[in-house]
Amino acid sequence: MAKARNSGIGRKVLILAAALLVITGVVARCSALHTQDADISGEIVATEENGPAQEDEAGSESTEESGAPVELDDQMAEIVDGYDEQTIEAIDFLRSNAWTTFDSAHSVEFGDCWYQEHSASGESEPVAYAVTALSTTQQSTAGAVVTLTTLAMQTSKGGQIVTLGKSSDAAGEVVWTVSSDGFGGADSYLRRDKATAVASQGLSERMLGLINNDVEGLDRALTEYCRTVYPQASTATWEQVATVDEAQGTIGFSMMLDASLTPSVHVLYDEAKGVFEVGRQR
Repeated sequence: MAKARNSGIGRKVLILAAALLVITGVVARCSALHTQDADISGEIVATEENGPAQEDEAGSESTEESGAPVELDDQMAEIVDGYDEQTIEAIDFLRSNAWTTFDSAHSVEFGDCWYQEHSASGESEPVAYAVTALSTTQQSTAGAVVTLTTLAMQTSKGGQIVTLGKSSDAAGEVVWTVSSDGFGGADSYLRRDKATAVASQGLSERMLGLINNDVEGLDRALTEYCRTVYPQASTATWEQVATVDEAQGTIGFSMMLDASLTPSVHVLYDEAKGVFEVGRQR
């Protein structure tokens, strides 16, 4: 997956995000990987103004219990079992928010012990991680107060530094980013509220018949997909074309989202199972 370069969506957001990115870039390149015994200073508060709704429980559960797409090795599992409260709060913050590039072309999804990057063209392999150390710094730049929480990680790809940044200006505008040179889709992602409900529209009577009139199931599948890939989306419009594969027993069609760049996502409906798969084609 080629790395994306973020483009702006608002002058104020750009100024705050730029302050974060400049400082974060320095931190990512200058921070040495900490050991498990490293001194940890500062803290991150998981519930703040413009922060996430805490919809998940604490994140140090096993991969089997959490349904993680990857398994931790014994060493990483031992590190996870020893997390302190600050580390758990930082991971919960990452998990409970959606993170996308400015143009929404790429996103990264965090679990309690894994992350995975997504784009319209596909998704990367999930990466297992364990946080070995955490530290927090604060400084002022470009008229904003920038707080950086640096997480040293042991991952299935090797050592990695991930920086969670918060920038606040005098007017109270708050921007959150998560950055790492180890990401494959983009160097930095911007916090978004997760999509709570995506409604399908424009479906003809004939199209409704093809999916057994299961609009509720379609909306549920679209919402689940958009929660991490296109979190700003609220509607999905049928693009007036459907492909019936009688051999496979599937109906394929595309929906255009009202997110940035109006992306089109493919939907596959399994007639026998009555299940929708969003973002996949056969």
